[in-house]
Amino acid sequence: DAFNARRDYVGPTLDRCDFEYHCDDNVNISGFYSVITRVDGNRIRILPYGGRLSIDVCDTCQVMTADGRIPPDVTVMAIAEDAPTTDEERRQIEKWNFTHGIGNSLRKAWLLTLDRPVDFAAGSCIISNRRQGNGFRIVNSHFGSTRARGLLIKASDGLIEKNVIEKACGSGIAISPEFSWLEGGSSRNLTIRDNVLRGNGGGIFIGGTSGAGRPLGPEAHEGIRLENNEIIRR
Repeated sequence: DAFNARRDYVGPTLDRCDFEYHCDDNVNISGFYSVITRVDGNRIRILPYGGRLSIDVCDTCQVMTADGRIPPDVTVMAIAEDAPTTDEERRQIEKWNFTHGIGNSLRKAWLLTLDRPVDFAAGSCIISNRRQGNGFRIVNSHFGSTRARGLLIKASDGLIEKNVIEKACGSGIAISPEFSWLEGGSSRNLTIRDNVLRGNGGGIFIGGTSGAGRPLGPEAHEGIRLENNEIIRR
């Protein structure tokens, strides 16, 4: 990627930038999911990406269930480190569609106590709303030839305005979590306006896929405003 923002408390501002000729996405703003492997009432066992926990006590968190639902947010009331990944969990990990050995990084575990009982199946995942790069701004910029997406956004409360995005092999703008990379989450309250998308592999994509390979439901993203964007095929 040309520009990555990961696990940020406050999203970046890109203003009057020019990115092109990269091997992957021009911009990727995201947090990282932790995989849920066990649920017992209001307690869940999780394996965070890279063994690094990005959730704090009192955080509100999004959940993406194994079958692609986005239920109401949960609040974390307590956190405790737990025993390392078990053989049974490693067998589960091998069945999930992770990219480039990401499953091998799931070596540490934590127990979270939530504000209410839940019934999430193994293979669901959880992410803190504070660690996704929310509040980002991408304005007045040019994003040119790249082998993937022009902008790949997994954050909320953002603005994408007055940009030219062209010659991306994938979508000009993609609003989508990616389970296979454990990158999330679902986006809320975005404004995408006055952009020109020209000659990309796709226009503006809003969606995603769960760990079971199922498309996310219509509740996955909220408050996405599209205003006065021009999409030109060639």
